[in-house]
Amino acid sequence: MKINSLPTPCFDGLNLKDYLSPEPVLPLLGSRGCYWGKCAFCSHNEAYGWHYQKREAAKIAEDMRSLSERHKVDKFAFADEGLAPSLADALSDELIKGGIQVSCSVNVRLESRFTPELCLKMRKAGFRVLFLGLESGCNRVLEHMEKGTTREIAVQVCRNIYRADIWNHLYVFLGFPTESEAEAGETIDFLADNRDIIRSFNIDYFSLGKGSAVARLPEKYGVSGIIESKTADEFKLSHSYKTVSGISQPEAREMSIRSWTELINKHPSRDIFKRLMVGDLLLYVSRYPLIEDLLKAAQIPPKAETHQDYPVSASGVPRLDKHLTVAVLNFDLLQIKQNISRKLTLPATPVKTPVVYEPVKSRLVNVTLTELAILRLCDGQRDLGQITAQLAAEYNAPKDVIEKDCRRFLLRMREMQIISF
Repeated sequence: MKINSLPTPCFDGLNLKDYLSPEPVLPLLGSRGCYWGKCAFCSHNEAYGWHYQKREAAKIAEDMRSLSERHKVDKFAFADEGLAPSLADALSDELIKGGIQVSCSVNVRLESRFTPELCLKMRKAGFRVLFLGLESGCNRVLEHMEKGTTREIAVQVCRNIYRADIWNHLYVFLGFPTESEAEAGETIDFLADNRDIIRSFNIDYFSLGKGSAVARLPEKYGVSGIIESKTADEFKLSHSYKTVSGISQPEAREMSIRSWTELINKHPSRDIFKRLMVGDLLLYVSRYPLIEDLLKAAQIPPKAETHQDYPVSASGVPRLDKHLTVAVLNFDLLQIKQNISRKLTLPATPVKTPVVYEPVKSRLVNVTLTELAILRLCDGQRDLGQITAQLAAEYNAPKDVIEKDCRRFLLRMREMQIISF
């Protein structure tokens, strides 16, 4: 069915107040597929049947008006692969003309049609956060992945968005096939050199997605072999691979983590995006008339920055604090204490509860069984890479997924002074 013939999305029957969010944010689609559709690394187009279609701007604006009135919401997160500049322009006109007061976030491409004038119009219409897929700060790599933009265009568009007082968030990744360490360094330099016009960013590493041009034509892009898993997982979305040249995937992963640590601590808005998930940006940015008001409200004492960075690398060796112990209790003591403090006469039902306990301070922290398994491996002998490998084998899960989860959890544990590196 054509997107333009669809009715307004229906959220009836969903209790929007049940979501763990200060206020509801409704998802919306202005288009299906990608109007560019040439990026060699992207496998999303396969899901759309390699077709692009867009909804009329007037219908999108009416969708927003109708949903806003029906559900008493004014925040919308567009799920488009990329909102075309022409559609962004037309939709902004409709929102302004109709007096529809909303705040929105959306993905856009870094292309020159996002002029200063268009960015200012989008800001007036309610666009508060734009997500930008730069991918690389090296022109040779951008051309190789058929991104259709340059670092020079990216700088100009970032500046246009920044000056329009719209929060811009850049996505980059390292390790595209044939990318050298020096070329990956150009991406890191791009983020560092332009930190005054980039509000926030994410650094990842290349994953060979099933259905992407790289997977279909590996030789063209410098992939020497796709490694098929012995235990094939039909739900896995990526392949393991070998390249003819350039940095390997493990090297790209290490470089992305190390670079994140180095860049974030020097970034002007670090106090915001070190503490917020990307999906929360719209809610927080929308609370303030100007982004500078948000940045001022987020200022914290310099000493509070201690130990806020990521574990440095996979060679880092985490150790559980010697004053702490981990165990599985037969009762949820924290819940029992809460019930007592609230004067609730509820029975203490036996339930296996993994905890971290510090006798000296009488501190008790509930964790999950998986988190307990991670902490038990933090013996000061195994490095993060070894811990990840062991857990991946035990849980039969992709190593890269386990490693990301471990890093996030251990960062939180370090902030709570439960482990050290």
